[in-house]
Amino acid sequence: MAKSLRAKYYPDGNLFELQKKSNTTWSWRSISSEIQFIKQHNCWNLGNGDSILIWNHCWIPELQSLPLPKLGCSSAQDYTYVKQMFLPGCAEWNSSLLDQLFNPVLVQHILQITIHPSRADRLVWLLEKNGRFNVKSCYKKMYQKSSSIPPVDIRMGKISVDYGNFQVCLKSASSSGKPSPIFYPPKTFWILVVWFAVLGWTSDNNGSLSEWILSWIIIPSQLTPRINGQNVFWIPPPMGFLTFNCDGSFDANTQLGGIGLILRNFAGMQQAARCISMNGARSAEQVECMGFWNAVQWAKDLNLERVHFEMDAKLVVDAVNTDNSAIDWRLLNTVLDIKSFFLSFSSWKLSYVPKERNKVADLLANPARKDRISFIWNNSPLPGIVDQVVVECSHVLG
Repeated sequence: MAKSLRAKYYPDGNLFELQKKSNTTWSWRSISSEIQFIKQHNCWNLGNGDSILIWNHCWIPELQSLPLPKLGCSSAQDYTYVKQMFLPGCAEWNSSLLDQLFNPVLVQHILQITIHPSRADRLVWLLEKNGRFNVKSCYKKMYQKSSSIPPVDIRMGKISVDYGNFQVCLKSASSSGKPSPIFYPPKTFWILVVWFAVLGWTSDNNGSLSEWILSWIIIPSQLTPRINGQNVFWIPPPMGFLTFNCDGSFDANTQLGGIGLILRNFAGMQQAARCISMNGARSAEQVECMGFWNAVQWAKDLNLERVHFEMDAKLVVDAVNTDNSAIDWRLLNTVLDIKSFFLSFSSWKLSYVPKERNKVADLLANPARKDRISFIWNNSPLPGIVDQVVVECSHVLG
């Protein structure tokens, strides 16, 4: 069926640029009526720039419409594909050409887009974080446009936003009559909220539904902290291996990011350390991913064959180690490039570690962001991390 529809209505394969025909069937008119909706919520994820039309495709994530040339630009028609705005022979933007074509705000947005010459351009679905089309998110968006009543998950999400910064815990009556905590995963908790709201709350109750729900919740200040008995010290790699610890720091208000990298041997001795400052960062997830990308490139430049990478960003670790990833679609090509490096180095390994085992990288990432430091140290530790390196080294030797 799909092949026959394509052959009849869009033989060139371009579904988003349909030509109107008078002899279309009722079923096709029904299907094609929503193509503009689908197009509205798609964006191109830049790879090599071969397929993306500068002025006819949406390819700048921060821009909700087609890009326009800046006022007074007379050379816009000379450039058709995004790849024409790269510097010849390298994966970098031609910033002088960008300044010629776009206003300064768009130029900054474009410069934040990473070029991936070995990856094809691909369309992504903006209503899902991972960029994969999903009927559920499509239907929900259509419902929101056609109805003035928000869906249940949106209404409950408002409660989650207002009161979601504390640990999810419901009170239950103990034998003494005092409330005792029962812990639930957040997803289970909100399911219980819906049931309690249906079964336990009526308009006769004093206060609002939100206040009634909060009466069942214990805030962290009311809880006794749990002690984790795990070994929280950094664990060295096997003899003959090196460990790269990576961490990222992000400030949403300033959009500044910082990356901390440290390379140590099996005795805990620093081999190299690095701070990298990032401007215009979008999220902590992006900073963590770019931090690992820099660690991988650095390991390759140093010709390191036997390396264990460690980081406390589980989302990034899972994206690299598995095929089923929930990572931001804007980072997908970077993850694929990282995986390509790992195919070339069979002894490389990436592991998730708790923050307590990643302290030195964290101590490097924070000044990289706050003080905008970008620097490399070799054998001598940075004064700000030397105490922590000594502590972890003594633990290894002890």
